[in-house]
Amino acid sequence: MPKEGFVVPQKRSCVIPIVAVSAVVLLQVGAIAHAEEPETLPISMVTTEEADHAYRSSGEMALSYPAAKVAAAMQDFSGYDQWAPRGQDGRDPASAGYIGQLTGTRFHDGFLDLIYRVNLFWPFGGSGQISRLAVTFPPRAPVTLTRIHFSLKDPSFAVLKLEGDFSLASTRPASCVVKFDSSTKFAWFLRPFFPLEAYRIHVVHRIETALRSFARQLQLAQN
Repeated sequence: MPKEGFVVPQKRSCVIPIVAVSAVVLLQVGAIAHAEEPETLPISMVTTEEADHAYRSSGEMALSYPAAKVAAAMQDFSGYDQWAPRGQDGRDPASAGYIGQLTGTRFHDGFLDLIYRVNLFWPFGGSGQISRLAVTFPPRAPVTLTRIHFSLKDPSFAVLKLEGDFSLASTRPASCVVKFDSSTKFAWFLRPFFPLEAYRIHVVHRIETALRSFARQLQLAQN
C-alpha cells in the first residue's frame, strides 16, 4: 500500500508543482471510456476560490467502461509515465511554450515523482526537477470502489497546499463515474500574479489535457 504524503517541487517555479498535480489528477482518472474519442470526451469541472484563498477544482467523468478495469488503471502508478507527459512535455506546439514541462513520472516506495523541466534560460531554467507526491488510500464510502489521495509532503514558502482526492463509483456493469477534488493554495505574495482565472487557464486546462492523454493511451492499448 502506498504511504502518505505528497511532495512538492524544489525552488524554481511554483507553477510547476501545481501543474504537476494536474498530472496527478489525470493520473487518476486513468481509465477513460473507450466508447468516446479522447478529443471529445466530456469532462465536467468547476474551479472556485475557497474562503482560505485556496483554489479548488472538482468534478466528475462518466466512463463507459467496467469499473474494475478503471480502478486497475487508476492504481497503475508505474504506468503513468507512458501517458502523463504527452501534451505537457514541450514536444508539441502547445506545450513548447510552457514554463513548467512535465517530462516523466516515477513511482517508488509509495511516492509518485513528477519530473519536470523549467523552460527558462540559465540560471533560472533546468531539467530533472522533481515534485514528490505521497499516495494514500483513505477510508471510503460503501458505494465507492476506489479512493486515492495525493498530498504535498513538504509544502514550500510559495505553495502552501497541494492535494487531490480521487474516487470511483460503479453505476452499471459496464460503466462508472470518476470523481475528483483537488486543492492548491499559494502564498499571499503570489496571489496577485496568479489569480483564479489564470489558474483556470494554465492549470485546469492541463488537467483536462492529461485526462485526454490517458484516454488516448487506453485506446491505443486496446487496439
